[in-house]
Amino acid sequence: MSGEPRLITVADDGGETIVFAQLKNGLRQPHFNKTADEFQDIFEHVPETPCRDDDIMLATFPKTGTNWLYEILSMVQRRSAARVQETKMSTMLEANQADVIDTRPSPRVLNTYYRPRYLTLFKIKIYSTCHRCLPKNMARKRMKTVL
Repeated sequence: MSGEPRLITVADDGGETIVFAQLKNGLRQPHFNKTADEFQDIFEHVPETPCRDDDIMLATFPKTGTNWLYEILSMVQRRSAARVQETKMSTMLEANQADVIDTRPSPRVLNTYYRPRYLTLFKIKIYSTCHRCLPKNMARKRMKTVL
């Protein structure tokens, strides 16, 4: 599976689109400018991501306010309304190897677009958005594509 990932563009009834990378197991995830091998390697090593007692996991669907929720959870976790300096990409499971995420200082808000069934090994608090929170462009029959 060398080279570039297989990219799939999914459109909703209103014409809004999102680009996904297709992994070997059929899982689709947003494209983060990585090769197919990098995507697959990161996915296979997710269970090795070290978690700390004060970690929080934010598990959302693409386009459902992940950045917004990341900021809020980070502020609550740090007990400060000051804007968080690091971005959600620095602790995103799909975008980083486990050893890179482990270098981030505590307290951390880890985040992912992976389905909940891939997160069962994590023994930390996991927060997720609900289906009623999904924006219009991700709703209805296209939801099946993401799940």
